[in-house]
Amino acid sequence: MPNPEFSERVLARLTEEPRLATERRDTELATTLWHQKASELGNPPPVEAFDLSRAIDWSYRFIICGSDIADSVFLMYGSHFARLLGLPEKPNYFDPVLRQLPARYRSLFTDGCEAASDAPAVAKFSGAVVHEHHTELYRAAFMPLRLRVDSLKPIVFGSFNYRRLERVPERWRTQSAESC
Repeated sequence: MPNPEFSERVLARLTEEPRLATERRDTELATTLWHQKASELGNPPPVEAFDLSRAIDWSYRFIICGSDIADSVFLMYGSHFARLLGLPEKPNYFDPVLRQLPARYRSLFTDGCEAASDAPAVAKFSGAVVHEHHTELYRAAFMPLRLRVDSLKPIVFGSFNYRRLERVPERWRTQSAESC
């Protein structure tokens, strides 16, 4: 997947959407929260630090659990995340994440979960995918969490969003065609 550089101003002009800053801010806030908890409680921070029992809107955030991405499931996700990816309102704990995700984002989630499992650090991704003759510019962050007890099942906390472009700059079309 190509990784074009883009600015908020360019994205807002191309999508005619002023909410881009809110979506970007969610990924940044999730990353900042993870770093804050890691500095206070150790790296990676414990899953308990995120108070999953509170009924809050997780927006573009998610939690994935499993020893391997092929067998991992969603534990939680926000309403915006579900809407973007066509997921049910409540997580399906029975089907693996990869079966639930649209095909165009499966490699991103595979790479993100593997990166978060391999190192106790934030794994950030941004790029573009073509879907139904439009370009979707995405941002994602994948961050490991630890359980109090040793577990073979890693927990990944993350944030994901994308913005669909109606018009695609010529230079991005050229880069996209070269990467196919």
